[in-house]
Amino acid sequence: SYHIKTYHYLQGKDVHQLLLWTSEQCYLLRYTLNPHAKLLQLIPLLLFLLLSTGIYLVLRSQQQRRLLHCNWQTAWKETENGFLILDDQGRSIDANARFVSITGIDPQAVKGTPVNQLLARHPELLEFVSQLQEKKQPRQQVLPVTRLNRKQKLEVEGIPIFGPFRVSLGYQLRLREQNQMNEFPEQVRRWGETVRRIAHDIKTPLSAIQLSLKTLQYKLQDTHPDSSEELNEEFKQIYDEIQRVAQLSRHFIRFVNVDKPQKEIVFFPELLQRVFAHLHRHLNNEKIEIESELDPECNTLEADPRQLEMLFQILLENSIEALSEGGRILIQTTLAQYLDNPEVEYVEIDVADTGPGIDPEIGEKVFEPYFTTKKDGSGLGLTIARKIVEDHGGKITLSSRPGFATIFKIMLPKGNCEHDEESPDTGSG
Repeated sequence: SYHIKTYHYLQGKDVHQLLLWTSEQCYLLRYTLNPHAKLLQLIPLLLFLLLSTGIYLVLRSQQQRRLLHCNWQTAWKETENGFLILDDQGRSIDANARFVSITGIDPQAVKGTPVNQLLARHPELLEFVSQLQEKKQPRQQVLPVTRLNRKQKLEVEGIPIFGPFRVSLGYQLRLREQNQMNEFPEQVRRWGETVRRIAHDIKTPLSAIQLSLKTLQYKLQDTHPDSSEELNEEFKQIYDEIQRVAQLSRHFIRFVNVDKPQKEIVFFPELLQRVFAHLHRHLNNEKIEIESELDPECNTLEADPRQLEMLFQILLENSIEALSEGGRILIQTTLAQYLDNPEVEYVEIDVADTGPGIDPEIGEKVFEPYFTTKKDGSGLGLTIARKIVEDHGGKITLSSRPGFATIFKIMLPKGNCEHDEESPDTGSG
């Protein structure tokens, strides 16, 4: 059996001695009190707080990652930049729709395809990627790329992606189309005043020719009715050609008159009503229905009212021409922001119609000068529309959605509008 006896004495600090003895031996243990003994009692509480904080931070981090992923997915889809992600072996991980549109690659072949196969039709981009893989340093370059038999300049940016200890994980490729408005024919800019004078001078003789032709047709009907009927087709062809020249001159006048916007506060519903009134005077097809769905927050914006009227007259005239068999035109507005530039509020305006639509193969060409699919078209209408939008700091794109074959989407900066007025009942056109 053991017998335990304790005692202590003070020798500069607390010193405790423990005496143990048995029937055969005796043990003397000397020890001092741990000054941190009371703090040790707090360890379970500290561990609990540390664990709780860790769990909170992990959950918050996951929430932030989900939010960031959601925002990234939105930016990935909505940005005007084309993105391609490659792994460290140069295989494609993913690409957004804009990259597919710019390069014309097969969207079904994006994931897992080696970049030398994916971009086989773009040797300039392949050379850029090769340099990026070799040097593993961020680089930028402006490259000419051929798309749909059309050369365009792209701002190309490549960024290597590294993990811990600079382990190569892959590469990010970003494409951005350069603004081609500065590539309009210099001859048009240089001779703008001359073209304006010529276009105005053409109108007067055209009117005289048309009036004289009508008089000649009436006289021929009175004097030689049989011959008049035989010549009706020829008269019609002459009238059509006169109208084509007149339309061409009007488009030239429009083009050279698009100067720097003189901005003021514009009440959009009223502006749209003026455009509707002008179109209704020329709209004989009762099968065409024009409607508007306007967001009250978009009632006002800072813009040039004359140029906006011209813009929407061009777009609506295109829609009306596309609806020769009848259909529906819808104008919608909503407030929007770009994730690339969240400080600026934009008014998003959709002009949609239920016509036959535009072939995707030529969709990117419709804004180019002199490009047209119409027999009597000048190829300047949508060029003027794009110039107006871009001069206002916005952009215009072409798309489609279920129910509407053609949608022109216009994004215009809302500008400095302190108060929005109440929207009148625009109703149906």
